[in-house]
Amino acid sequence: MSETRESFNHALKLIQDATTNPLRRAYLLQKLIREEKVSKKELARLINKSPSYISNYLRLLTLPEVIKDALLSGMITEGHCRALSFMEEQQEALRIFEDVVRHNYSVRETEREVGKARKYKREYGRVAENIRGMATGIAGKYNISVKVQRKRRHIFFTLAFPLGVVGFRQLKKMADRLLD
Repeated sequence: MSETRESFNHALKLIQDATTNPLRRAYLLQKLIREEKVSKKELARLINKSPSYISNYLRLLTLPEVIKDALLSGMITEGHCRALSFMEEQQEALRIFEDVVRHNYSVRETEREVGKARKYKREYGRVAENIRGMATGIAGKYNISVKVQRKRRHIFFTLAFPLGVVGFRQLKKMADRLLD
């Protein structure tokens, strides 16, 4: 087996080893991605983890050095660091970190503080207000029940028309407008 292949396999074993510290795991992941040209998706498959697992560890590398040092010394946990890694501004992450240490915040409390401070938040599974507004408008205009959901990469509108002649007329009227 080539030395490169042995090194690659050794890195994979260290990444999967529960005793490897989080920052070393993050550096190893980054090294495999950069030097071995392995995609996050492929790397996730090789270690039986999700691509978000890889992203969470890589984000740890963006933290200020003082936070990384606190993690290595055991002052804060990996969970604290993961929450802090979502901060766009390092100064803001440092401010929250100081509060975490000063007030001995739990990981959940840290996540709550980060959530309050973040400027941009991804909202999984939630439908944007303007889309909900459209659903409400359709419901009012056609006097029907409209349910809006977001699943995976699609937005679903469920229109509920009353059963019978009135509902059929409403459905036909809406279909005619949509098809014009």
